[in-house]
Amino acid sequence: MSDILALTIETFRQYNIIFLAVLIMLQGIGIPTGLSVLIMASGAFASAGEFDIFLLFGQVWLLTLLGDSVGYWTWRQFGRLILRTFPRLQKSIDPKLRKTGIFFSKNGKVAIIITRFPLSALGALVNAIAGITKYRFIDFVLTVMIGELFWVAFYLGVGYWFGDAWETMSDLITQFGMLVGLIILLLMVLYFSYRMLSKKKTS
Repeated sequence: MSDILALTIETFRQYNIIFLAVLIMLQGIGIPTGLSVLIMASGAFASAGEFDIFLLFGQVWLLTLLGDSVGYWTWRQFGRLILRTFPRLQKSIDPKLRKTGIFFSKNGKVAIIITRFPLSALGALVNAIAGITKYRFIDFVLTVMIGELFWVAFYLGVGYWFGDAWETMSDLITQFGMLVGLIILLLMVLYFSYRMLSKKKTS
């Protein structure tokens, strides 16, 4: 276990839900906090009798909903302002945002659910896109409720059922997640390459 992770876990054991709430809010707006590892560790602590697993589940689930909502509204209110601060970036991103807005109107619920679990590393990015493109908040939050339910159940469950072996499981899940991410990235590259080649052939 790294020194930073050990310090994070020890701080969590001292301040538990308050500290957890801060980390969830930060992750919701796009600041990486290694939250999944901490949730897994908290499940292991619940297995050892330090927390009530059902109360912990409810608290974490509600906090993740709040964190995602904060991320959504932060980017909805200030996203355009941030982009206007960097005109060149805005000029490049605006056309993509218009296309993304169309995509979200058709496939937003699927995108939100799969970026809660299993592709949770992309969750904050989707929060930002949903906010900037002004995706309907009620649809956003209802879909987040479903996706985060799976995320919380998985990471708390792994920590709870594997107990002292949670660190080993954390390493395995991290490596598996990286592999899945690389496969998805490769598929995206192949897909967009195919589309570009198709356009060149038809033009």
